[in-house]
Amino acid sequence: MPNHTTQYRLADWKESPLFERDDKVKVTRVDAEFNYEGELEGSAFLGYLMFYAADGTGTYSGWERFTGTFHGLPGEVILAHQGSFDAQAVRAKVSAVPGTGTGSLTGIGLGYEVRFEGHGPYPLTLEVE
Repeated sequence: MPNHTTQYRLADWKESPLFERDDKVKVTRVDAEFNYEGELEGSAFLGYLMFYAADGTGTYSGWERFTGTFHGLPGEVILAHQGSFDAQAVRAKVSAVPGTGTGSLTGIGLGYEVRFEGHGPYPLTLEVE
């Protein structure tokens, strides 16, 4: 199946510290909402755990529940996120958790790799198998 284009837009971001040291090393929890617009259209709720190093760089992982449509047909899927960040950008690798798709997202592999800069919306090229 060919690649597909869509956009990813931040709707809500709530970040709270789990712990922080005096040297600025910290771990936070994020509850976020994003919207997809395009061939994949709908809303996503995400939960992240983020690690910040003393220099402001960091890594994160989390899970996303997407609910919406793919090519106009309803579906839902859970996506796993792995990423890193620095002062310039956030880099992410996102992929569907096998066996979690419903409706139009049943039995397909869905994912993307992206570098987010600025405030969006962020164009994405979905890799669909």
